[in-house]
Amino acid sequence: MKEVYQRLVSHFGLPKDNEKHFFNLTYSALSIAIYGTSELNKTKERYILFLCKFAFENFFKENLKKEHILFFHKASIPKNYKSFFLKNGKTSEIKKVIGGEFRKINTYLDLKGHKIWFVDYRTIDEEIDKMIKTYNNSEKTITDISRVFLEGFRIHPFMDGNGRTFRIIFDLLLLKNNFYPSLFNLIYNKYKINFIKIINYYIMVDEKKGLEMFVKNIEDIYKFSYFS
Repeated sequence: MKEVYQRLVSHFGLPKDNEKHFFNLTYSALSIAIYGTSELNKTKERYILFLCKFAFENFFKENLKKEHILFFHKASIPKNYKSFFLKNGKTSEIKKVIGGEFRKINTYLDLKGHKIWFVDYRTIDEEIDKMIKTYNNSEKTITDISRVFLEGFRIHPFMDGNGRTFRIIFDLLLLKNNFYPSLFNLIYNKYKINFIKIINYYIMVDEKKGLEMFVKNIEDIYKFSYFS
């Protein structure tokens, strides 16, 4: 998959060391990961520039750290943010979500009556540390980067905002390792059902096969985003 970046560079006629282009890619990737668009108002622009500053001054210069995950979650959760949660599998309960804090209860995804339980909240720190160590010791291929994304969903460390947090990290890791961003959120609805099935398969059935399926879909997104 490393040749994908070279194909894209060749397709657009863009040099690797074009810093302005790299900054614009980072800006667009963050905008799309959070808002689904790169066309923002002034307030949102300042917010994305703030995240870009952190990416260039910290994230791109360091190995992946737990602090990075907590930072991007905190930055993506507004103050006094509240969300709906299932209570007893039937009714909805509104709870405040605190940015940058791991959840302190067990939770699950109700997929048409089928419960997908995420990891026990008491093991979140251990699971995140394991995920980070595995990635930092890897060759940083798209498969390795995709594993971080899928592990983020399997662990589900936060009460809410897991999707946006790991979309940010996913695209920034791609950029950091000389791949183009996935623009995942821009065309998410086109692939939504398939990705839910893949994530479910990764968590419940077979991690290796689920990872292969996810990478194949990312290849399809590349083709759709950059070559169509």
